[in-house]
Amino acid sequence: MQPVVWIAPDCSHPPRRGGTLRLWGLLAAASQCARIVLVGATADETTAERARARCRELGVEPRIVARGPALPAWRAPLAARIERWNATLALQAQARRALTGHAGLLHVDEPGVLRVVPRGVRAHALAHPKLELDYARAFAARPAERRDLWRVAALERRSIACGALQILSSELDMERLLARHGAARARVVPNGVDLAALGAPPSFLERDVGRLLWLGSLDYPPNVQGLVAFLRSSWPALRAARPALVLEVVGSGPSHLLGDLRIEGVRFLGEVEDPRPALARAGAFVVPLATGGGTRLKLLEAAALGAPIVATRVAAEGLPFEDGREARIVERIDELGQAALEVLDQREPALRRCHAARAVVEARYDWSRAGEALFEAWGEAWRMARA
Repeated sequence: MQPVVWIAPDCSHPPRRGGTLRLWGLLAAASQCARIVLVGATADETTAERARARCRELGVEPRIVARGPALPAWRAPLAARIERWNATLALQAQARRALTGHAGLLHVDEPGVLRVVPRGVRAHALAHPKLELDYARAFAARPAERRDLWRVAALERRSIACGALQILSSELDMERLLARHGAARARVVPNGVDLAALGAPPSFLERDVGRLLWLGSLDYPPNVQGLVAFLRSSWPALRAARPALVLEVVGSGPSHLLGDLRIEGVRFLGEVEDPRPALARAGAFVVPLATGGGTRLKLLEAAALGAPIVATRVAAEGLPFEDGREARIVERIDELGQAALEVLDQREPALRRCHAARAVVEARYDWSRAGEALFEAWGEAWRMARA
């Protein structure tokens, strides 16, 4: 296979969000079997240099810039907001330089950066970490968001029309995309974790049954929506049953989306350098989501570290976790409180579920396996282009 140019909207390192965790996990695995040029952006020059340094460690050629301002609406009146945000002029210029004379494979990491690909250059593989149209529909509450829906739908159609192999992170997302675009060619490249870096799960006996954990980015609307719903519907009953119970909220923020929400027993720890100690000590890991897509990387990390998982069915979508086998899974956020109490009170069944969840991750969700799936997808994309 020819060298791969990989275009990504956010190359921040160290990774904190699901998209960057997936990027760097797959990049580390794929760089073992392919020559890669990474074209991407970060928030500023400091984070760009950290990303360049990580690329050099992996043997990847970095073409990473500070992202610069988003494209104004008048520059791209038909573009969805996610395109204007991701396809900045700085990233566009860097992509053009990297693709000049390039005869190899082009991997585009999200539909929102398709616009930076020069006219006449073909994208061979196009990844969808989540389905942007489904996400936009779930959060189209304000008039501006509803007006943007048709642009997001048009972006999805362009993604299919470009002829690239569509890469999804779960079978469920692939089914949803093919239900709308039956002629598309698609493959699943799952999310993963670095099992070697995470190490063996800590002792289950050292977990604190007086402590729950919520972990995620507080500037991501589905996370905030789910956390607020959990605090309003489930937390009061939990505290009534266990007055000393503590919920640790770990993640960048709290953001303006949370407002002035402060509730007794809830500790907002903000962003931490390493979330593993919090996952190691939690009596249960709570994942209250009502909408999403893809698969939750933090949920995979929790399973790898042996944390008892209490999640909504939406949060566990795309993963082969079943209620009572690998996790406690409920339909609604307001049912999470009772499920969490069950996990804290019944430790032997919780331990068995933790062992089962870890086994699933070991069998299917190490980044090395995901990297193999990506390399196979690239081979198929290259054959499609040559046919």
